[in-house]
Amino acid sequence: PKVTRRDRDRAQALYRKAEAKRAAQDVDGAIALYPGAEAADPGLAEVQKKLALCYQLKGDRKRAAERYRKYLATGPDDADRVRAVLSTLQ
Repeated sequence: PKVTRRDRDRAQALYRKAEAKRAAQDVDGAIALYPGAEAADPGLAEVQKKLALCYQLKGDRKRAAERYRKYLATGPDDADRVRAVLSTLQ
């Protein structure tokens, strides 16, 4: 399905709210918001990395690894660094 400008704007707004929660140490609040951003714009790869980080902070290695792998599938510029983090989770 085509992502509209409105979808992208909604995704960015949810992403910013999730980032604010994470910055305020509200990891559960961030985890609750990131999937909405992902649903609005599945191409927003950064959501995968941030969700992985949140799961990692909670000690959920399996979910963190899954999200890091999804992020790596997007071909990010920081792939080497993310692979290094991922290797510590497996």
